[in-house]
Amino acid sequence: MAKFHSHPDRSSLKKNMGILLVFFAAVIYLVQDLPFAVLFSVFVHGAKADDRTRRPARSCVTMRSCPERTVLLPSPALKLCRGSGCTAEECCVAAPTCDTRPDTWCPFGSRPVDNPAATYCAGNVCMPKECCELVPTCASMTSCPKNYLPHRNPSSTYCSSLACAPEECCVPAPTCATVTSCPTNKLLRRNPSTHYCSDRVCAPEECCVAAPTCTTVTSCPKSHLLRSNPWSITCRGLDCTLEECCVPLPKCETMTCPAKTVLQLNPSSKICRALDCTSEECCIPAPTCANYVCGLGMIPMNEPVSLLCTTAICSIHECCTEAYSCRGMLCPNGRRILVSSMRCTQRSCTPEECCPTS
Repeated sequence: MAKFHSHPDRSSLKKNMGILLVFFAAVIYLVQDLPFAVLFSVFVHGAKADDRTRRPARSCVTMRSCPERTVLLPSPALKLCRGSGCTAEECCVAAPTCDTRPDTWCPFGSRPVDNPAATYCAGNVCMPKECCELVPTCASMTSCPKNYLPHRNPSSTYCSSLACAPEECCVPAPTCATVTSCPTNKLLRRNPSTHYCSDRVCAPEECCVAAPTCTTVTSCPKSHLLRSNPWSITCRGLDCTLEECCVPLPKCETMTCPAKTVLQLNPSSKICRALDCTSEECCIPAPTCANYVCGLGMIPMNEPVSLLCTTAICSIHECCTEAYSCRGMLCPNGRRILVSSMRCTQRSCTPEECCPTS
């Protein structure tokens, strides 16, 4: 017996195709291909149109735009409008704002926009490009304040706001106080902690200065003399010292005077003009005993005018000798010696001195 195959009803087949095409239209809208979705929707609604009138029913996918701060509802192709045209009340919902996303949602190198609650998104879901803004790096800073240097790796150092602040991108420049040594014949400059370097490591040229020589000493005290060849004497500090550049002048007490001259009075207080004292500075003609007055019991030496003293003031031992005494004197005419220990005033005693008549 022959078998008969039943054929599906044409209207049932058309309905199933319409449902399938509505699904595809919704998928296409989600990938932002709106014109093609609209085309599908028209076709679908044509398939679902009343067989008698053939007038299509519209869905929200045909809504071209929504009012400000609103967006098309999700899956608009599945939302059928009540009349021949869709309205904003049917198809549009309030646009989300960026405050619906956490602050940590923004990608690295970006930050949430200012006032996220007032920033409305263009779709049902906010995107990073709508709610986040790129944060500048320290590479955008053209200069740092005085005595500051750019941060290391500025292109990878992100700032906390749209305008980088110096405290984020700049670090204090080192000072010469960080320098521990200088090259030969160079010294650390004065007040090193107040001199800032131009780089992260201070260079000797910035912090070290030539050590001074004794040519910087313009004068020595009266009791001293500038050393010979002062340009060849390098000082140990920034200021040359008296000991480094000046030598004490000798005094006359170190002088040996020529013959027939002696050191002047108080030679230890007489400073010479050069490193070698001269006889003109320190010596005077030796005095003689000619004017020396001997004391009691002493008498002048023979020829005192020719006796030269060894110092500026003659001494009793150089100019005088003990006078003779009356001891051993022979008195005439039975007279007797008054005092045998009595000293005479001349080199020889006389009866008149030693043997008084009464």
